[in-house]
Amino acid sequence: EKPLYYRSRPATMACVTVSRASATPAVAPSLRRTAHVRRGGSVVVRGKKAAFFKEFDEQYQKDNEVKEMDENVMKGWPGLAKDIGDDIATYNVLTKKTGPLNVTWNGVAMLQVPKGKTDKESNAIAKTVLIQRKEIVLQEVDRLYPKMKGQPKDYVIQMFEDPFADPVDMTQVAPNDVETAPAEFKFLEKGRRYPY
Repeated sequence: EKPLYYRSRPATMACVTVSRASATPAVAPSLRRTAHVRRGGSVVVRGKKAAFFKEFDEQYQKDNEVKEMDENVMKGWPGLAKDIGDDIATYNVLTKKTGPLNVTWNGVAMLQVPKGKTDKESNAIAKTVLIQRKEIVLQEVDRLYPKMKGQPKDYVIQMFEDPFADPVDMTQVAPNDVETAPAEFKFLEKGRRYPY
């Protein structure tokens, strides 16, 4: 089990100093590759794509548009019995880009499953539910985070009031001889960083 919380890293400061003898600023080494010095002492830092162009780039907006959620996305899948009462386990379903430098988890859904005899058994049920409904879950992740579409991702489930998360291998295939587990999903309407 891996802790879900991470220590925030201190911001990296980049300094630009101006010599008294010259109006041309001395650019810090960290900015030399991205900064262009103009006459008059002004420094222009080049970004990958200016915000102005993003605002008017139709293809950029189309690629990063969050689509509306389909209310019937879980139609046909067994839900929880209405009289199950308190015998349910509730989870956050989270995702992030794969890689050691990607530490930000993003919310996908709230998941409720029948509670097992132990937390470990409840986790196994929740994982089974995700694998059985993998196509829908991945479809919702693409809807919520279009920028991450097509990129490798990690997935975890986190039981409510538990600071630790349990990883889920979404490349698995659900066996045909396993009964479909009942569950209730509530997908986010828009992508949000965790914690909410």
